[in-house]
Amino acid sequence: MRPLLSITSCHQRLRLETAPLHSMADMIALLEHVSRSLSPIMRTPRYFSDRSKGVLHITQQISQVEQTLRRFFTRDSAVLPSPPTSPLDFVDEDCFISQIKRRFINAYFTCGCYIQPILVRPYFLPLLLDNPHSMLSNAIVAIVAFGICNHISIIDLPINRKMLGAACMEKAFNQLRDALFDQEPELETLATLRCLAGCHLLLLKSDDARKFTSLAWRMALQLKDTYLGTMKHIERDHSSLHITTDMKARAESWRRLFYDIRYIELNLCMMYEGEADFSSLVLSAKHIGCPVVLDIEQTDPAYSRKVEAYRYLIALSMLPGASPASEWTTREEIVGYRLYAGVVDTVSCADIEHIEGHLVDFWMRLPRDYVLADVALMEVLDMDRVRQCSNPDVLYLNEMYYLYWILLEMRFMASPSTADLSTTSLGRYDGERALLIVSVCCDALVKIALALYEIMPCALDIHWLVLIADLLVKLKDVADHDVKSRAQQNLQWTLSILSNFMMPFQQYPSMMPLHQQYQQQQQQYHPSSPGVPVAFYNEIQRLISVYFSKQMTQIG
Repeated sequence: MRPLLSITSCHQRLRLETAPLHSMADMIALLEHVSRSLSPIMRTPRYFSDRSKGVLHITQQISQVEQTLRRFFTRDSAVLPSPPTSPLDFVDEDCFISQIKRRFINAYFTCGCYIQPILVRPYFLPLLLDNPHSMLSNAIVAIVAFGICNHISIIDLPINRKMLGAACMEKAFNQLRDALFDQEPELETLATLRCLAGCHLLLLKSDDARKFTSLAWRMALQLKDTYLGTMKHIERDHSSLHITTDMKARAESWRRLFYDIRYIELNLCMMYEGEADFSSLVLSAKHIGCPVVLDIEQTDPAYSRKVEAYRYLIALSMLPGASPASEWTTREEIVGYRLYAGVVDTVSCADIEHIEGHLVDFWMRLPRDYVLADVALMEVLDMDRVRQCSNPDVLYLNEMYYLYWILLEMRFMASPSTADLSTTSLGRYDGERALLIVSVCCDALVKIALALYEIMPCALDIHWLVLIADLLVKLKDVADHDVKSRAQQNLQWTLSILSNFMMPFQQYPSMMPLHQQYQQQQQQYHPSSPGVPVAFYNEIQRLISVYFSKQMTQIG
């Protein structure tokens, strides 16, 4: 008897054959036979729900470590140590001081500005070196001096970095006051405001930092019309006798400053005004476009590659609103900021799906030599493959990519100690899925941080590593063996980096399993005069010692 239905494979296709159907009764018999023969696909109830109407409940609006980090900037500055005061008083004609300041300016463009080349180097570096006592030069020296860059040696000086930084910050402030009173808004004034805002953030003088940032943001918007026309010529590659190389360099520097200041303003709004309306900040980037590599920057291939990586970093920072502005992308970006600010209790599954989609799309658009994995997500990175990447800009870009995933998914991840990951599905939006994504991304970020630590330790964002360490402590409680073991190893690596950070302005000790290359490299670097770090790094050290004292003892 011929079967009612047969399914065979033929030339990479499926062939369905049935017995002759002469009546409706034959058709009904066939359908009944098929329904009995084919097992139904098991679906979870969530599969049949409409994601546009589904919601995820926030399980962690803001972590305890995040809250502590934010308190650094929002608490009463009266309880903090006074900012460094400098007895150093030098005149601009002092050739010795001039030479020292030139070294700090060079460091800003080769290290402090290494990952984020905000000011167009071929244009600004010669100008600043020729005039190391200008307003912008003093501001740059100050912010480099207050940082933790380990590439500058002033051991032979009778001063330490904080003294020099305080003196230059005071000079820059006095020059800025005159410029604001006597002049129209200028690019150099904008860059000075940005540097002084950064100095006050490092000193944890949040009130002053907010004032400088707010003033810088308003000036950036004021200068928008000044440089917008020039940027359009740059993007369209139109040659014009009226658009000089200097004009292009200044316009492009303004664009990069615009995004840098916008990022600080957004974060300060999140810390101080969690319920703030972010729409004006989101829409401000309309028509600005992403940074481009200028012709004068292409003469140095290595520097050109840095600017290109920075272009992608800015695109990532604008997600999900990096596409042309629309009502939907604007709303998505605002949802993202409200999530990061920790002011929402629920979030639409559709919003999360679209934000994740933008992140995946960003990864897909990256040049293949910029990626460290074969898929956009959920691949456990190979440490050897990560270490093969010797470009710190690419490493930093990937570190930020995985950080964005973590900051998104950690808001609604399930509790690690009670989660069951055995039936987790990436197609089902729930807390277990978010927890699994966080675990994989933490693993990726730590491996990238290790590689970055070996070749450019100054580029590490220590406060983000503290957040990751806190997550890894929790991930150690997951029942899943693979997740648990990765978390334990990653926590050990992360705390090794953080323990070395507990000794600032000193030669980094060797750590295993880092390459010997790093130890040899460190012998070439001579740290600046030892001294107590500025307030931000001092508070970070205290946070590390309090939150991870038990774990530090175990790895010690």
